[in-house]
Amino acid sequence: MSDVRVRKVTIFVCSPKDVAPERGRVQAVTAKLNREYENLVRFETVLWEEHFYTADKSFQPQIPEAVASDIVVSIFWTRIGTELPAEFPRMANGKSYPSGTAYELLTALEAAKAKGVPDVYVFRKIADAILPMADAERRRQEQTQLDALEAFWSEWFRSEKGEFKAAFQNFPTTDAFEQQIGRAGPTAQ
Repeated sequence: MSDVRVRKVTIFVCSPKDVAPERGRVQAVTAKLNREYENLVRFETVLWEEHFYTADKSFQPQIPEAVASDIVVSIFWTRIGTELPAEFPRMANGKSYPSGTAYELLTALEAAKAKGVPDVYVFRKIADAILPMADAERRRQEQTQLDALEAFWSEWFRSEKGEFKAAFQNFPTTDAFEQQIGRAGPTAQ
C-alpha cells in the first residue's frame, strides 16, 4: 500500500447558461488530467448544476463559494447571468452584483488579490451568436443580457478605449476553448 498522498485541486466553474458546452469541456479536461496525474493530483470540478438545492432559499446562497476552490474558471459569451435577489449581499461599493456569475468571479478576484488564492482565469467566447427572431420578448431579453455583459466587461476587464484592466483569454470555438484550458496544465507542486 502506497503512502503517497494525492493532492486535491478544486476547480470552480462559473458562467451563465449560454456556455454549457464549454462547461462540459472543463469536465472533459479535468477527467483527462485525472488520468494523466492519477497518483499525484485529483482534480474536482465544482458546477452548480451538479447539486440539488432546497426550496427554502434561492440558488446562490446554496452554491459553494468560488473562493473556497483552488482554481476558478469563469466563462462568458452573450450573457451576464441571472440577477440576484435584492436582499443578497452587495459589493463593497454598495452596488448590487450584476449576476450570480459576476458575484462568483468578483469575490474570487477579491480573494486572489488579498490572499493569493484562488487562481482565477477568465475566458470570453468571441463567436457570433444567433439572435431569436420569432420571439420578440426573447430577443429583447437576449439583448438586455448582452448589454449587461458589455457594461460588466467595460467596468472590470477592458475600457471603452480598449485598455486592459485585467487579463482574460478570448476563444472562437468550444474546441479552441478546450485546447486553451488543456494547455494550462496542472498546478500541483
